[in-house]
Amino acid sequence: MSVDRFTKAQFEEALPEGRWEPRGVVGNEYVYAIPVTGQRLKEGELEIRVHSSVNARTDVSDGVGENSIRVYLYSPKWHVPVWKKGRWVTRQPGWEDRLLDLLRKAYGLGLTAARCRCGELQATYVSKTWKNPGRRFRKCLSCGQWGGWVD
Repeated sequence: MSVDRFTKAQFEEALPEGRWEPRGVVGNEYVYAIPVTGQRLKEGELEIRVHSSVNARTDVSDGVGENSIRVYLYSPKWHVPVWKKGRWVTRQPGWEDRLLDLLRKAYGLGLTAARCRCGELQATYVSKTWKNPGRRFRKCLSCGQWGGWVD
């Protein structure tokens, strides 16, 4: 299947209008943020990070098989992903619609982010133990308190 190549301007046009902010260059690609705002969230507490796959040297997306567009929830305070596993968009035709669908899903998950008893957000991780391989669980970003399985 063919891979779409697009410019930085085309990628920015595909992001939700008026909602995104540039976050600079990470690993030679442009990164963007979309703040998640809701009643349960403090301002600036959670954002969606989008790694564009647009090369910062050429302002054009990378070639075949180089990488995908990656989307994850991010805590600016703790500088860690809160939700990340398996959230990417391939750069095949129709990537713009798939990106918007994934951004909507990430935003919805952000609005339901769990809190620890200490008041901080809990991040979602994937178990690597032999007993529960691949099972998702929550853990507090601040105090490390176990938050339970996410089933």
